[in-house]
Amino acid sequence: AKKDNSVAPDIEAPVITVLLPVADDTVGIATVGVVLTVTDDIEVQSVQLLIDGVPADTVYAAPFQSSLDISMLPYGPHTLLVRAFDATGKSAEKRVSFVKGIKSVEALVRYTLCEIVTSGNCTPCVPADSIYHEGTNNAFYQERVVTVKYHAYFPPPPDNLWLASKDICRPRLEYLFIPPGMQSASSPNAWVSGTKAGSSAPNWLRLIDDDLKTPPEAKFELSKKDSAGKIHLTIKATGLASSSFNDLRLHTVLTETDIMYTGTNGVPIHYDVMRTMLPGPEGESIALADGQTKTFSREITIDPTWIAEHCYAVVFVQSNGSKHVLQAGKIKLR
Repeated sequence: AKKDNSVAPDIEAPVITVLLPVADDTVGIATVGVVLTVTDDIEVQSVQLLIDGVPADTVYAAPFQSSLDISMLPYGPHTLLVRAFDATGKSAEKRVSFVKGIKSVEALVRYTLCEIVTSGNCTPCVPADSIYHEGTNNAFYQERVVTVKYHAYFPPPPDNLWLASKDICRPRLEYLFIPPGMQSASSPNAWVSGTKAGSSAPNWLRLIDDDLKTPPEAKFELSKKDSAGKIHLTIKATGLASSSFNDLRLHTVLTETDIMYTGTNGVPIHYDVMRTMLPGPEGESIALADGQTKTFSREITIDPTWIAEHCYAVVFVQSNGSKHVLQAGKIKLR
C-alpha cells in the first residue's frame, strides 16, 4: 500500500525569540510590552508569559504580543519567562531580564577639540592666546571645549615648554601644522575638531561655535582611580556615527594648565599645555562600529615637576586620513 505522508511527524520544539523587552532595559512603571516571534515545525498551540515565576498572560495565536501590568511590582530588576507549547506538548523556554523604573534620557552633546600651536617666544601669539582665553573662559566653554596647546620650537630661542615635550610634540606638530617641505610650525595656528582654523583667534572661536552645534559621532565615559602613586584611567568609547571611517585613532593627551613660565614674549601664564600623549603621538588604532562600546585603560604617572591638581586627561577619536575628530572629552586627574 502507498505510504501516507500527508501528516508529518512533530519532531521539533518551538523556537522563541524575544524582541521586547530588550534585555536589562528599563521599561517604565506601569506596563511592560512583550513582542515575540514563536515558530514550530507544525503548529504553536500557546505561549505563556510569567513575571518572576507568576503567570501574567497566555497568547494562543500570532502575533505573539502582550502588555503586562507591572504597576504592583517593586522598582528594580525582574525576569520575564516565556514558555511556548506545540500541539504534541513539546515546549521551549526563554528568559529575559528587565528593570522597572523611569528611564533617564541621556543628553548626548558634542565636545569640541581645539588644538593650538603657540610659543612663549612668539609675539603674535600674545593677542591670539589672550583672545582665545577670554573667549572660552566661562563655565559653558570650559565644560564643552577641550583645548590642547602645543608649544613649538619656532621662533628661537627654544621655548622651555617645547623642550620639556619635544619628542611627543614634534610628531603631532608635523601631522597637523607643518606643510610638506617646511621645517617648522607657524604660530599661532589652530585646528578645530579636525578643521584647519588658521592664525586668527576670532576664527577659532567661530569654528568652535559651529562645531558645538553638530551631533556627536562618538561618546566617551571617563573614570579614574589612584593606586600606588599612579592614576588608572578607564576610557569607554561608543560609536554613534563612526562606521563610515576605517582609519580611526584614539588619542589620549595629558595637559597641564596655569603653568607659570615667562618666555621672551612676556606671557607669564600658559594654559592647557600638552605634556605627553599616551601611548604616543600617533594614538591607538580603534575600530568602532555604530553602537559598539570598547574600553581602554591608561596608567598615568604625573611628573613631579607638574602640578597634579592642574593636570587633565584629554581624549579624542580622529580619522587619521581626514583629521576629522568625531568626539572629544576630558577629565581632571586630581
